[in-house]
Amino acid sequence: DDYTKQRLLELKKDIMEGKSDFETMASIYSQDPGSRKKGGDLGFAKRGTFLPAFEAAAYDLKEGMMTDIVETKYGFHIIQLLERRGNTIHTRHILIKPNIFVKNI
Repeated sequence: DDYTKQRLLELKKDIMEGKSDFETMASIYSQDPGSRKKGGDLGFAKRGTFLPAFEAAAYDLKEGMMTDIVETKYGFHIIQLLERRGNTIHTRHILIKPNIFVKNI
């Protein structure tokens, strides 16, 4: 978990410093097969579409802002709010799933 979180923080830092953009980083690093090819774009979604932690963080943003790390059952996310229309939001995200190592006994 620590490595995964650190990696996401590095990606966010690079985006904030202008070294890369969110869409490019999502296309390269996100492990969400559904949105990766679209630069992490999840399109417009109504309230109640996403998992509670994801949704709470996304609805708390102002347009153009990014979240800190958000944990869901799928892994760790950084979310960017692109646009809000009432109870509908347009977001994109970078998902990184933690690696699980199993020792042979």
